[in-house]
Amino acid sequence: MRITGGHLKGQQIPAKFAKHVRPTTDRVRESLFNHLVHNYPNVFNQVLDLYSGSGIIALECISREAGSVTSVDFDFTNITAQKNIQNSLKISNWQSIKSKVETYVSRNSNTYSLIFADPPYALPGIDQLPKLLLPLLAPNGVLVIEHQPLLKLNMQATRINNYGSTICSIFVQS
Repeated sequence: MRITGGHLKGQQIPAKFAKHVRPTTDRVRESLFNHLVHNYPNVFNQVLDLYSGSGIIALECISREAGSVTSVDFDFTNITAQKNIQNSLKISNWQSIKSKVETYVSRNSNTYSLIFADPPYALPGIDQLPKLLLPLLAPNGVLVIEHQPLLKLNMQATRINNYGSTICSIFVQS
């Protein structure tokens, strides 16, 4: 697995995360991040990466000069792997938090310019994520939810990027 853009482009990331993690593919990340960079200025100011798994989304944001990135994952193995990457690359603007996403979101009053959620495809209530996460977006903020093609979310996305077996539903806060 490698970072696809920015100043860390090409950096290989060790695969020491939990076996159940399904990292976003290079092709999807490269296409999605090109879309974000070209359409949403300042989207990487304050980033929240939910169900962060391998941490590759956080690293893509950091590579593109994110102001700060917070990753949330419930799996201790994933958080440990993320912290090891932070230490090895000497990244100071990335915080990894071990928590259930729902718990973190319910206790959080911050707003973010970009929220990325890549939940397990079988997560109960995944269709309710837009309603749960949109209140955490700053004005002109962007929410990206990665999901399987047949899933219908509870709100209409601003844009849907179809990558075959992966869909990225994009919501923009006005």
